[in-house]
Amino acid sequence: MNSGLPAGDAAAALTAAERRRFVRIACPPDASARLRAGMSARLLDVGLGGALVESSTRITPGAVNATLFVSPEIAFRARAHIVRAYVVGVTRDENGATSLVYRAGLEFGPMSSDEAGTLGTFVSAALREGSRTVPDAVERNVTIRFPQGWAISRQRDTVIARSPEASKFMFLGAPQCQPDGDLAELARSSMLEGGFSALHGQPTTLNGHEAFVGFYTGGLRELGVVIVEAAHVRIRGCTYVVAGVAPWSAYETVRHDFFATISSFGSPAGIDGVQLVPAPSPHSLAEFEDAASSAAVA
Repeated sequence: MNSGLPAGDAAAALTAAERRRFVRIACPPDASARLRAGMSARLLDVGLGGALVESSTRITPGAVNATLFVSPEIAFRARAHIVRAYVVGVTRDENGATSLVYRAGLEFGPMSSDEAGTLGTFVSAALREGSRTVPDAVERNVTIRFPQGWAISRQRDTVIARSPEASKFMFLGAPQCQPDGDLAELARSSMLEGGFSALHGQPTTLNGHEAFVGFYTGGLRELGVVIVEAAHVRIRGCTYVVAGVAPWSAYETVRHDFFATISSFGSPAGIDGVQLVPAPSPHSLAEFEDAASSAAVA
């Protein structure tokens, strides 16, 4: 949607919920953030709604006035809230001493027009550059086998399969073609930004492709509280998500169908092909809501 505003003014007008739906841009290796006095962190990615940072100094949730140095030419301050922080590994210095490595997700608060303009200009430029550099060899034809007897339809660039009971459905979302990163973190953070909290998950491979399979929960208008079984699968630099959604009370009756479909994704032969175009935005609660509405009324 074109708001008719310049990039900076449009970004300033966005609410926090709207900004969370935008893609995150991977930052250069030397990008950094200053969160609190004496606390610096590496800036991993940034978007209109927030950022992901990493540090060997312990990070705890709370409000911060962050200064982000995205590149030598771009720096801005933002009021932010650390909404989650967790340990991702251990590092060892030259003397052999070890320390934990922390990552934290930042959610930006209201910005001034100057701050939003700086961020909006960077994100817009990065998206234009990314659209020119997506490799021609990106795999756009993928394979999947949905449960027999389920009705298959398309909504935008999402393929939806609904069960005869209509309260259970699966979907294959358009791929996100972004720089490589930790797939588990990408899966958890994108689902969290979409409105679904993680229950558990684990890295695996699906038909030779790197994958992370997780279980999530959240609420949908049409179905109430649901459980989502989702696989984020990386194929030639693009990440696809194939997921099954059902009310908690119905999950046990459909989990074998979910497992079979997820296991079929990316198989080299014997399964119908689906063409999907890379999409610029992460999978969000709105996409699940739309799919649930389609499954309920179709």
